[in-house]
Amino acid sequence: IVAHSFGTYVVVSGLRHVSPFIQVHTLILSGSVLPENHYWGDLVPKRVSRIINDCGFNDSVLILSQALVPLTGMAGRVGFVGLLGSNFENRYFDFGHSGYFQSPSRKSDNNFMREKWLPLLTTSDSIEKFDFRGEASALTGIQLTFLRWINPVKIAIVWGTMGLLLLYLVGLWASAALTVERLNATIDLLRS
Repeated sequence: IVAHSFGTYVVVSGLRHVSPFIQVHTLILSGSVLPENHYWGDLVPKRVSRIINDCGFNDSVLILSQALVPLTGMAGRVGFVGLLGSNFENRYFDFGHSGYFQSPSRKSDNNFMREKWLPLLTTSDSIEKFDFRGEASALTGIQLTFLRWINPVKIAIVWGTMGLLLLYLVGLWASAALTVERLNATIDLLRS
């Protein structure tokens, strides 16, 4: 299976809900919106034999996903953490969100898929490693730390907004109930 962007979220969620007898030999994720600390223990190695997570380390779309969309992350930019072994590999390429499907001149192109994915899907050869990130800098580390801290802030904003909306609705209900009570009291006074 090959999945890209939000398709990675759909495929992984789907694998958790289909028959446990369905086995996947190779799962290739590209530009994944899954969180980098995503839990794989229920799928690997029981249901999925090997995972290749191809990352575009210049993928700015995933920064937006990390900042704005609940329950997502940027594993397609920074890789997954905590998975080790010969059946898992984060691979890093020097392009953005659509680089898997484009030539360096940004024209539609299937060379990457043919060269990097087809051999993985048609053979059981070992996973070829790629890491074009270069030397990490202090600025890169600061940016990554900041982006990782966006997730708790995003959750607090979403839940905080929902909490405030709930309080507002309860306030409206209480105000309406008080108004009805006052109207009934006024009607009773007018009748007497």
